[in-house]
Amino acid sequence: MNAWKPQFEFAALATGLAWREDGDWIFQEKKDGVWCERELGYATVVGELCRDGRFWVFDVPVANWANLTLLPLRSRLEILSSLALPAGWARIPQGNGGEFLRAVLAAGGEGVVAKRLDSAFGVNWIKCKRRETQD
Repeated sequence: MNAWKPQFEFAALATGLAWREDGDWIFQEKKDGVWCERELGYATVVGELCRDGRFWVFDVPVANWANLTLLPLRSRLEILSSLALPAGWARIPQGNGGEFLRAVLAAGGEGVVAKRLDSAFGVNWIKCKRRETQD
């Protein structure tokens, strides 16, 4: 099920490497996994499920049966931080700008997704990856 999966925008690698640290944006690592939605108590969390079975959580569109998608990402991340994640689940690594993208790539990672902290769920999510792949 992909009820919450947004349409992503894409940025060229050169563009992503030029991103600067900016308090209005957050950069989350793009793992080599598939979009996955999971229930966690009264919440729905979304993330990437990797081949090794690890689930990397990056957002929460529903909590306490309330639709959170119109809340700013900053607020959703605070709510996500309050949730106890079970074994095998982890918060997605995040950082700032092109420096974080360089670190992800240097470690063999796929890329990052840039998101505005004041945006609604799925709005202006920009993927920047080492190479273009099919999602």
